[in-house]
Amino acid sequence: DPEILRPGLSVRAEVAHATATAEHHAALAGARLEAQVKRIAFEKAERKLVAAREQLASLDVHAPRDGVVLIGTHPWEGRKLKVGDNIWPGLTIVRLPDLSDMVVQARLDDVDDGRIHAGMAVRCFVDAFADRPLAGHITAVSPVAQEVAQLSTRRYFTVRIELDEADPEILRPGLSVRAEVITRSIDDALLVPRTAIDLLTQPPRAQRAAGTEVELELEACDAQRCAVRSGLAEGDRLRTLEAHG
Repeated sequence: DPEILRPGLSVRAEVAHATATAEHHAALAGARLEAQVKRIAFEKAERKLVAAREQLASLDVHAPRDGVVLIGTHPWEGRKLKVGDNIWPGLTIVRLPDLSDMVVQARLDDVDDGRIHAGMAVRCFVDAFADRPLAGHITAVSPVAQEVAQLSTRRYFTVRIELDEADPEILRPGLSVRAEVITRSIDDALLVPRTAIDLLTQPPRAQRAAGTEVELELEACDAQRCAVRSGLAEGDRLRTLEAHG
């Protein structure tokens, strides 16, 4: 009967169907595994992207208030930080000072250590307004000297000076200031340039413009001037040490 299939053909058809079904399931399982691997890789990449965005956002510096921004100083080269410099946690890159509480931070040569201490009166002169001295006093002197620059033999102490009355019209963060420490006050003293007095002689001497030498009695001297008690009068013209050899 032509409608009756032979048993061998039926078995082969079932085997082929089973093989195709197995291959289909294997391919489907492989596709699912590949999809799972790609999904895991995608989730990992997504987490890295989120972390990178968070790290990038953490580099933004938000000022807590309006004000003047001061760029930080390179710790080794002594210059202001600039674009391209490497930075690290803990390095001050910018500062936003409180202009209502201005202080002077000065450097004291290590050779003067012991002569300057907290509480001493100070006169400060802003370079841009040298004719307007500002009174203040020393509040702190650093206990340890620092190098002026890397590998330098020169050292200094940091001196903090608080101004008795800050003038907001002339004071700005970062301005250069010259500070004079008042170690002694002398009333009605005749001030003479130190370069006109020979301090190597005893007693000290000065030479008038006419060439005559006079012996002096001094009260005290600073780096630029000496207070003369006797030996000269106001208006006397003197030669400097360079002028008379």
